[in-house]
Amino acid sequence: MTLRPYDRTRLKLLEFSPFERRPRGGWRFGTKTISTAIVDRLIASGRAEIVGEKLQLRSAK
Repeated sequence: MTLRPYDRTRLKLLEFSPFERRPRGGWRFGTKTISTAIVDRLIASGRAEIVGEKLQLRSAK
């Protein structure tokens, strides 16, 4: 699955802070809602991972 141009903006947001899972579904960064489809693409690209209830950049190993 390839990233779309606007997904890079979400990756930049992840550099500042992880996304938190919303109680009613989806994700959020502060007050901004992030769709599950975007999170799925970031995970499929191998650049992000879910740890607990947060989505964060995948650590380089």
